[in-house]
Amino acid sequence: MSHSLIPNPERRTLDKGVLKARCEVSRLEQAYGAAAADNAEGRRPTMRGFKIAQGNIGRQLRQARTRLAQLRKRRRALPQRVELRQLGDDAVIKLRDRTKA
Repeated sequence: MSHSLIPNPERRTLDKGVLKARCEVSRLEQAYGAAAADNAEGRRPTMRGFKIAQGNIGRQLRQARTRLAQLRKRRRALPQRVELRQLGDDAVIKLRDRTKA
């Protein structure tokens, strides 16, 4: 008897989390880049001064990148597909109808 392999539902949940975290990183990078483009050279001529002035965005960006890396690591540890019988009795999985080709 063959065992049905299905996409891992835990991995799918992590995929959504990774996508959300990537969007957050992208948003913060855009904000940081816009702040760099609008940086008044006369006021903050060095990168150190800019980083100090934009410390809040920089801190949020570092935290978002760390979250993204952690989610990716957790996702890599999970198999992409699992056997249907491994999910347990309380799992609700909708299978596609098989049609004749």
